[in-house]
Amino acid sequence: MDIWVSKKIRHQGGWEKKEVGAVLKWVEDDPGMGFIDIGANIGMYTLTLAKAGHQVVSVEPGVRHLMRMHRSIELGDLHNQITLFRNAVGDVRGVAKMLYFGGKNRGISSIEMLNEANIQAASNKTNPDLYLHGESGNTLVSKENENVNVTEEYLKTIWLDDIIPFCHFDRAVVKIDIEGHEHKAFSHCQELFKKITIRYVLMEWNHVIKHSRKDTNDKDRQLFDKMLNFFLGSGYTPYRLTKHSNLLPLNTSSPTGWPENVVWYRE
Repeated sequence: MDIWVSKKIRHQGGWEKKEVGAVLKWVEDDPGMGFIDIGANIGMYTLTLAKAGHQVVSVEPGVRHLMRMHRSIELGDLHNQITLFRNAVGDVRGVAKMLYFGGKNRGISSIEMLNEANIQAASNKTNPDLYLHGESGNTLVSKENENVNVTEEYLKTIWLDDIIPFCHFDRAVVKIDIEGHEHKAFSHCQELFKKITIRYVLMEWNHVIKHSRKDTNDKDRQLFDKMLNFFLGSGYTPYRLTKHSNLLPLNTSSPTGWPENVVWYRE
């Protein structure tokens, strides 16, 4: 059991209970509202919204997380409510290697895009379609000098716009938590936001904000600025979520001071 998501679910009855409660509040008066979960982990949001009767499109790159989520879907008889993708969402379509770290926080992972030579090498030692197969058992030493089991998994990366044909709703709430890659995910989202009315976007902010710094690479900083300009230019306002699920507006001139999770909202 990892020390974050699973432990909190077991001992506190949920993960990010304030945020999940807020999402339920946003959709409660509209049974036709869909839910898009980017970086679903083991499905706390996905399963909760599906159980509440909403159609869910859920994207998660980790096989272990998907296996647990699939089992929960079976137990809850939620097959008709959820569409699962085993992909990473980014700024390019291609093939990536994901390092999935074991240990106390099993949600930690890193993703690296592969070039043609690395794709061929990966396909030679796994399945050529590169979807569900990987190697496990490699042991690395972490910065804390603990032995950490690392699993290599290979997967295809997609654009956010690629999920449009599977969104069988015309309005939705989006939640995204992909460990600092949010700026890449929103580089190809314009068609999704044109076709679907999205009033709320719940975004993890504490990792992606690092790409606004001057010492980051030019591409990441440009993608971060593009994401920020997209939301502000599309009429969204950033908010802090209070403990009672109310929204307090944030200062748009100082995004480095925004909280761990940010809500983008527009009328």
